[in-house]
Formats: sequence, C-alpha cells, structure tokens
Amino acid sequence: MKCSISSCLSGLALLLFATVVHSKNITSSTCDALQSLTDTVLFPQSQQYDAAVSSYPFIQLRLTPTCIFRPRNAQDVSAAVKLLKKSRKTKFAVKGGGHNANAGFNNIEDGVTIDMGNIKAVNITDGVVKVGAGAVWQDVYDAIEPHNLTVLGGRVGVVGVAGFTTGGMLF
Repeated sequence: MKCSISSCLSGLALLLFATVVHSKNITSSTCDALQSLTDTVLFPQSQQYDAAVSSYPFIQLRLTPTCIFRPRNAQDVSAAVKLLKKSRKTKFAVKGGGHNANAGFNNIEDGVTIDMGNIKAVNITDGVVKVGAGAVWQDVYDAIEPHNLTVLGGRVGVVGVAGFTTGGMLF
C-alpha cells in the first residue's frame, strides 16, 4: 500500500497515540486492582500523591506515575507483584529510600511506583537487626544506638537501606 508522506505520518501518529492510550488503560486498570486490595494507593490530584512526588530530593526523580502504591506489609507487596506480573504491560519502579539520582530507578513515569515507606520498622532481637524495605539508614542508627550495636551501612542517614544493600539495583 502506498501513501503520501503526510498520510503515512498521520497514520503513524494515530498508531502511536492508540498504543499510548492502550498502555495507560492497562496501567490504570492495574492501579484500580491495587486499590481494590488496599486503601494505600495514591492518585494524581491528591495532596498525598503530590507530597509523595515532591519528596524526592532530586528534581529529575519527580516523575508522575499513574499511581503510587504504599504496601503495609509483605502480603501487600506479594499481591502487587502478582498483579503486575498478570498485567505484563504495566511499568513499575520500587522506592526504598528514594535517594538514587537516576530517573526511573525509584519512580516511574506513567506506571506504578511501589513506595516501601510504610514498611520501615527496625527490630532488634538477640543482637540481630531486622530492617524493613522502606527504612533509611538513620532509622537503623537511631534504633541500634541504645543497644550499643553497629552496622555496616550508608554514611548519610537519608540513604535507603534496600537500595544501598542491593548496590543501587545494579546487579
């Protein structure tokens, strides 16, 4: 089939628009499914969503995900991963502390950001420190100091434990 440059470009533009709309619909459906599981899903135009996006220390990290999911426990994380796997098309990122300055590492444009900030407990039992995926190193240092314990961790308290211990997701 032959087409003029303008009609071919118009057709290509329409195809790209349809693909973007389809992708956004899938992501929106995933966000709706997450919301049916828990009340910890944030959407644009809410104060909590805006505060979450603004909380990133570097401007290039302040992306606009379709929704932000804040799991409260491991079961919520498991349910989210199952939904994301089922959708197969939804982009997502995981935020531990959120200090990595590379866009897309801990936030995502037009996808789901899983913000682990609600899972940041630091528990100490028999000298063993268990740290939640949303903790930053200052949370750990504050918890272990009264027990006269030490850990090998980040030099700066705002650095996230999860990203630091996994090498910033470079593996």
